[in-house]
Amino acid sequence: MKTNCSKNITAACPPDQQELVKHKYYLEALDQAAGILLHSISEIKYTDFLSALGPASGADRLLIFFIKNINSGKIAIPIQAQWILDHNTQPINGGTHNFFIETVWPRWEKILSEGEAVCSMVSDFPVDEQMFWKQINIKALLALPIIMDDELKGFISFDNCSKQRQWTTSEIGFLHTAANNLAIAIKRLEIKNELKKAHLELEQRIEQRTAALQQANVQLLKIIEERDHIQNILRETEKLAAAGKLAAQIAHEINNPLAGIKNSFLLIKEAVDKKHRYYEYVGKIEKEIDRVSNIVKQMFNLYRPEISKPKLFRLYDSIKDVTELLITSAKTKNIDIEIICDVKLSVSLSEDLIRQIIFNIVQNAIRATQSDGKVKILARTEDERLKLSVIDQGPGIDENIKDRIFEPFFTTGIGGPDSGLGLGLAVTKDIINAMQGEINFENLKPHGAVFNISIPLSNESKQ
Repeated sequence: MKTNCSKNITAACPPDQQELVKHKYYLEALDQAAGILLHSISEIKYTDFLSALGPASGADRLLIFFIKNINSGKIAIPIQAQWILDHNTQPINGGTHNFFIETVWPRWEKILSEGEAVCSMVSDFPVDEQMFWKQINIKALLALPIIMDDELKGFISFDNCSKQRQWTTSEIGFLHTAANNLAIAIKRLEIKNELKKAHLELEQRIEQRTAALQQANVQLLKIIEERDHIQNILRETEKLAAAGKLAAQIAHEINNPLAGIKNSFLLIKEAVDKKHRYYEYVGKIEKEIDRVSNIVKQMFNLYRPEISKPKLFRLYDSIKDVTELLITSAKTKNIDIEIICDVKLSVSLSEDLIRQIIFNIVQNAIRATQSDGKVKILARTEDERLKLSVIDQGPGIDENIKDRIFEPFFTTGIGGPDSGLGLGLAVTKDIINAMQGEINFENLKPHGAVFNISIPLSNESKQ
């Protein structure tokens, strides 16, 4: 039912409507505060958080305090952030007074550590405390704990300076939820920073070990034949690409049910009474769901093809080197490999990636070609692009699988035990895409298939 009451909850409304408006105002404030916490990526926006809660709370001043241990077992409780209603309310400067820490805090700490609120008018406080509160012009206050990992880390204070007031149970419940949300957001950011730090440390260790391994292998690499060197690079690149592809696929498959789990959890969270004895597990479940989501995002970023710096090289020599690596498998089936390319043609591209592209496509052609057949490699430059074509004498590509031929781990099994894992074409397509090139294929009559590759040349090749 629509009401004419405004957000001014002191307006002259019937009591039942006034309570509904007050609850609506609190819910809107909680939603806004939660949104601020959710979008706090690198740091918590404490002032914005308090600004969202302040008007709805009815308090004149809001403050966030955090407990810090200093030397000799002593503590300090500095102000992290504060919000004031208007110029009639004086802000509090600095941290808490020594009187508060020595006299008031022991009683507060016991109450707040149990997850309870300190809520009272100053006139109801112990006599030795009343003078302290009156000096800083506080007539009533509400303090709510910030608890992380069952340990009191700080509290939020709602000060009434202009008049006395008592908070209702429902109001305390609303603001308690905001304090719990703040604790969850702080813990989430702490975990994120710890993961980031661990990731950086791991990267540094990997870089150090990689550098050490590279230095130790310098002399060994000098005596390894060029053919073996090229073969190792190609195999390692394919393994890395396969691992990245697999991680991305797994992440994709996890992400969909994870979204369903998160949505279902949010419904359950709304249904569970906050006073339920197991309600603390709601926050723990939500934290673990967010942790899995972060892992999934990291898995998506594992596969990133890198293009090495272009250099000028003789294309025919590179093709010849690659075919030498495949000559054994070709001879097993008595397959002849023919290269049609100007022996003097030089191009400026990433030679390692071009070699891998040729290796994968020619290897695929050998697997597809019948015994006593031929694989033909044609290479040329045209319209400032490198044009490569590899022709096999296999059965061609079935119409039913044409759309899947470049999918990771898809294989026709034509090559029998040597048909591979189905990664060669998928990796090749990703490399060509990273080089802003294109790859396509078509069946030939009466049999066979041709794969056509087009890659833009660098400026040195165009000169």
